[in-house]
Amino acid sequence: MRRNEIDFIEQNGCLICVSHNPDYKGYVRIRRKNHTGSDKPIGVHRFIYEECFGDIPDGLMVCHKCDNPTCINPEHLFLGTCKDNMKDCSQKGRTLCGERGTAHKLTEKQVREIRISNLSQTKLAVKYNVSQAAIWYIIRRRNWAHVI
Repeated sequence: MRRNEIDFIEQNGCLICVSHNPDYKGYVRIRRKNHTGSDKPIGVHRFIYEECFGDIPDGLMVCHKCDNPTCINPEHLFLGTCKDNMKDCSQKGRTLCGERGTAHKLTEKQVREIRISNLSQTKLAVKYNVSQAAIWYIIRRRNWAHVI
């Protein structure tokens, strides 16, 4: 497939791929043969990145500065690790962490109280009606890491 075979429309600086339907995550995929000759689905944004900038090194993904999975504007694409992509997502406020999540049981105020408390993890768990493991994760900043 050549680049000019992909139709797009421009929207707010994004080049939106309209020649193919997006998948359930919102990404547009095409099928193309890889170096071994097998027919493999690939994101159009990855295809466009490779056409414009070359091969994508192992362990890296093509991320969107614009947070629009149907965008294929090369200026909006950058390489990063999964961790880089999640950090970018979090910095832009697109994650449902903390009180923004639908399943949270605690508030940010309660998380701060837990972190400064001298009570045992078991007592904190009873007090806040959560598991001892939840308290452990909060204290070690594995959960609610965004709360200072």
